[in-house]
Amino acid sequence: MESCKTRKEALQILEKDQNFSIILMDCQMPEMDGIECTKEIRKQNITTPVIALTANILVDTPQLCFEAGFSDFLGKPITLQQLKDTLVKWEKRE
Repeated sequence: MESCKTRKEALQILEKDQNFSIILMDCQMPEMDGIECTKEIRKQNITTPVIALTANILVDTPQLCFEAGFSDFLGKPITLQQLKDTLVKWEKRE
């Protein structure tokens, strides 16, 4: 498990190792938001599921996330059960 605080860190880690099962992406990151970071990940042809985590649950936010290449969307606050269900759902798709 890796943890990143910036887009640059996330992309550097993915350049070195693409053997991640799932990427949890906070949409509010310094330097570049999670939507732009996910677009960059997809431009690199990385197909790992990327799950959006955001407190911004406006009506258009999920659509923006899916258009950017996110695989799924979780609005904060989330319960442990919601996180578990989402991780199990995407783990089964491998």
